Amino acid sequence: MGAITHALLAERAFIGSARSIELEHCTIPPYLCALYSLKDGENLEAAQIIRSVVMEEMLHIVLAANVLNAVGGSPDLCHEKFVPEYPTFLPHSDKAFKVSLEKFSKDALETFLKIEKPKKKRAEPQAHRYRTIGQFYAAIEQGLKTLSKDLGEKKLFSGDPHKQVLPRQYYGGLGSAIPVTDRRHVGPQVQGRRPDEDPLAARQGHRRPELRILSRG
Repeated sequence: MGAITHALLAERAFIGSARSIELEHCTIPPYLCALYSLKDGENLEAAQIIRSVVMEEMLHIVLAANVLNAVGGSPDLCHEKFVPEYPTFLPHSDKAFKVSLEKFSKDALETFLKIEKPKKKRAEPQAHRYRTIGQFYAAIEQGLKTLSKDLGEKKLFSGDPHKQVLPRQYYGGLGSAIPVTDRRHVGPQVQGRRPDEDPLAARQGHRRPELRILSRG
C-alpha cells in the first residue's frame, strides 16, 4: 500500500473523529438553554435530568477527542464553523429535524427525544445522512476497525499518549474517560461505554425514558 493511500486512510480517521466532536458539541447549547430557563429551586427533577444529559454530552466530547488524539489528529474547537448557527440540523445527519435554542418546554423536550432516539438493533452504520446518532457512531467504530486492519494498529494509533484524557481528569458524568492506545478501545471510547458492555446497547439515548416522562407531564 502506497504512502498516499496511507495518508488518505489516516485522513478518514481524522475526519470521522473530528465530526463526532462537532456533533456532540452541537447538542449541548440546546440542553443548556432549556436548563438555564428554569427558575432556581423549581422543577428540580427536570433540571437534574437535563444537567445529567449535558454532562454525558461533555464526556462524549472528551471520548471523541481521545480517539482523535490517538490517531494523530488534534481537536480544534476554535475554528469559525465549529459553533453552528441555530436553528440547525445535526451535523452530517439526514436533516430530518432542526435543533433550536429555546426555553424549557414540551417542544424542546420533543426535540431532545429526537436527538436521543435509539438506534434500531439492525440499523446499518451510517457516517453521513444518518437517522440516529447511534448509526453515526457505529460507522465511526466500523471505519476505525477497518483502518486498523488495513494500516496496522501501530500506524493508525500513532498519536502522542500524553494527550489522552485519563479517568482521574474527568468527573461529573455517568461514565469515565478511556485512554485510547489500540483498536480494543475504539468501540467503548467512541460510544461512551465500558469495554464489557454489550455493543448493541451503546448510545441508546441519554435519559430518554426520563425525558419522555417530562414531555408528557
